[in-house]
Amino acid sequence: MAIYPILICGQKGAGCSEVANNLKNTMDNSLTVINSQELYRLTAARMQLSYPDLFESFNRRTINKDKALIDTMHEYTDEKTIVEGKFAFKALDKSAYKIFLTASPEKRSKHISRMWNITYPKALLEMARSDNERRKMVKKQLGKNWLDASIYDLTIDTNNISHEQTAKIVKELIESKPYIKVINQNSAFNNNLIPEIIQGPSIYLVTPDSAAISWQTDIPTIDSLNINGNSYPDSKPTMNHETCVKGLSKDTEYPYEIFLNGKKDLETYILKTPRKIPSFNRKPGASS
Repeated sequence: MAIYPILICGQKGAGCSEVANNLKNTMDNSLTVINSQELYRLTAARMQLSYPDLFESFNRRTINKDKALIDTMHEYTDEKTIVEGKFAFKALDKSAYKIFLTASPEKRSKHISRMWNITYPKALLEMARSDNERRKMVKKQLGKNWLDASIYDLTIDTNNISHEQTAKIVKELIESKPYIKVINQNSAFNNNLIPEIIQGPSIYLVTPDSAAISWQTDIPTIDSLNINGNSYPDSKPTMNHETCVKGLSKDTEYPYEIFLNGKKDLETYILKTPRKIPSFNRKPGASS
């Protein structure tokens, strides 16, 4: 017997929407799939507001947007629902079947570019923004890294399987053994394969054409940071990593990736350069 809700969490571009809809079609057409658009619709109906009035209330802050959406989600996820995408992370504290979908940055960015009809560089930036948002959501809610496989009942690498195949795997496991823990031993979730970034990355000393980026790993590693077509490797194993990036353009967003011991971290980050260096007014009589 299936346990509801079913949470299809995952990285943006890994196929959460497609898998959720395929799961509904193969499992039970009476299931409700809740994504961002449906959650807004349900919230408007619950509060007896039109769509424009709901968003006007959010913009004027007469209604707390986060609370309204979360209250709606918790109300409806007690029923036969599949929650997919960003808002599935908001229900991780519930008794539910929790699934996480991952894919390579290349596959994710191509999928985002195709689905949103945007350029590849813009897709990379959107992917990085989403990763950062979801990481913060899980950290705030559970105090854990959102890529920690212990949070989920099932993690699936969707790089080499279709959305239909992924939905079939989820369906078979849910119907046979709810809450079974299945982890792909060849995936990047295996801590023996990829060390974890436990702090950062943090950006400081930012100028219009350069920045310093630092991060900390749980074990000594030789890492490298890739940005703007350049690679900045460590010279020796360390837990405290720092890189100075130069040759950037002002007022520009740069996606960057970190490789831990030669293996790519699952997240893509963003560095934003300022338009100009902030000026600081010196007090009269201050020494130079």
